[in-house]
Amino acid sequence: MTGLSIDGPFGFIPIEVKLGTKVNQRMLGPLKSFLKETKSRLGILVNNSEKIEIVADNIIQIPVTYL
Repeated sequence: MTGLSIDGPFGFIPIEVKLGTKVNQRMLGPLKSFLKETKSRLGILVNNSEKIEIVADNIIQIPVTYL
């Protein structure tokens, strides 16, 4: 897992990069905690999945091939 963030006039967006293709709720724990801690409204998970998908209330999954 690798993490980075973007900060700008739109706010703070944490980004987590994972190697896998599937995500489960347990894997999202650290990102969810970070969102809560920083009061961020949106988090991004980049991985090897096949489609863009909302994987939690405030976390969107984006396949690395889309970047």
